[in-house]
Amino acid sequence: MLGMNNSNKNKEARKSPVKRNGRTDDLAKMAASTHRPSKVRRMLNNYVVHCLEKEHLRSPSYSRCASTDNQCVVVCRTADEFRERSRETLNEKTVEELNLLDPDVKYASEAFGAVLQNLFCRGVKWGWIVGMFAFTGLACEIAVKHKRHELVGAFIDTAARHCETQESFRTFVESNGGWDGFVAFYEDQLKHEDTWHYIMGASKSIFGVAALMGIAALTVNLMSART
Repeated sequence: MLGMNNSNKNKEARKSPVKRNGRTDDLAKMAASTHRPSKVRRMLNNYVVHCLEKEHLRSPSYSRCASTDNQCVVVCRTADEFRERSRETLNEKTVEELNLLDPDVKYASEAFGAVLQNLFCRGVKWGWIVGMFAFTGLACEIAVKHKRHELVGAFIDTAARHCETQESFRTFVESNGGWDGFVAFYEDQLKHEDTWHYIMGASKSIFGVAALMGIAALTVNLMSART
């Protein structure tokens, strides 16, 4: 009988995790950290929240307040200025013409992804990254206005995955001081009008005829796949 009791205790001991000097808690924290969203994903989420707050819009998945983290604040400020300076080409009509409000979420996400591919096709620069945030915020804002709440998460995920999986994007950010480097660039360079002329010149190629041509090609391919 005593041997059976010892056997049962041994089985229970094997089932239960042994905590030594807080190691179990440390492992749990490490496991949780692996599921933490990347910095760029969090910043994209934040900018979308910021855009919705500015327009007094509500979306079921994005009702929290925008972050006051300095990096997030600077991204919001520069992306807002980018949108203001390019409002003739970056507006609701642009989003509609690019088929980003298509009833098929997968199709709309792929169309959005094609814009990003075109945006970074010639490399990565801070100005292009600002454009990415600006365009993602605009697309999500228009989606909510049209009651297409499901597109908000889809667009953010598409943009985040593009940044997370493109080696050129990660290399550029890391080699230019990370997001602190972006803040420094903004504070040192974007005070000068010449720098904004350079960035807005890039926006014309990103969201102008080239972008529309890229989406047109994508549209043909996707429509062919549907039939």
